[in-house]
Amino acid sequence: MAEHEDLAQRIERVCAATWPPIEEWVYDGWVLRFARGYTRRCNSVTPVEPGTHPLLTKIEACEAVYAARHIPVVFRLPSTAAIEELDSVLIQRGYYSADKTSIRVKALDSALPAPSDEIDIADTMTAEWLSHQRRWSKLNVAEAATFAEIVARVREPTAFALVWSGATPVAAGIGVLQEDLVCLHAIVTAPEARRRGFGRALTLGLLQWARDKGAKTAYLQVIKANTPALHLYNELGFNREIYRYHYRGRPGERANPASAGIA
Repeated sequence: MAEHEDLAQRIERVCAATWPPIEEWVYDGWVLRFARGYTRRCNSVTPVEPGTHPLLTKIEACEAVYAARHIPVVFRLPSTAAIEELDSVLIQRGYYSADKTSIRVKALDSALPAPSDEIDIADTMTAEWLSHQRRWSKLNVAEAATFAEIVARVREPTAFALVWSGATPVAAGIGVLQEDLVCLHAIVTAPEARRRGFGRALTLGLLQWARDKGAKTAYLQVIKANTPALHLYNELGFNREIYRYHYRGRPGERANPASAGIA
């Protein structure tokens, strides 16, 4: 149990680096992230330490800071932190719950089956890769630009994977290597090619890339309401939830939709 808790704490500490905000503040033990409102993960408040300021003072300060940027204020509440009091106060202030998210892990301690489809992996983001992400995730021009800026801020080795069916690209995703960890995200399949195994091929290709680079454990974050993704990842061995988080936001305020399951 202690081993699992240590890994959960470690993943929570490093996972933000795989999807970094454009701006980040630390305020009395809380981390505030901003990225023009694109995805909750990059535009939310995460409690890390209790701090010393009164809770209501901190909440109201966060509300004011996000309002000044014209971004909906959202709190990200991981089970690895002491969130009970904050969660309770946010409920009292009328905050809704959204995007309950499960962090799943898989040990890379055995051979992986080969992907059944052709997969290309590059170490830099190309215009072609981004164009497929934009089209399949239905991003507008501003969202695609913010997506590209977020990805460009990743400092760890990154794999940009593209799966092909013959001459047609059908799925894309990212793997970010963090020493012996790899995080998978931005996994998306072309709408017309879904439920044909391309997401599985993409995931296997990224896992093999990471294993070849020395990764021992893979992790990903999946919204619990995304039943097809949960089914796929369970089949691939991501059947252990190591921790979870959820968001709380205010009624009438909605962050821009997440792309490719990025909460």
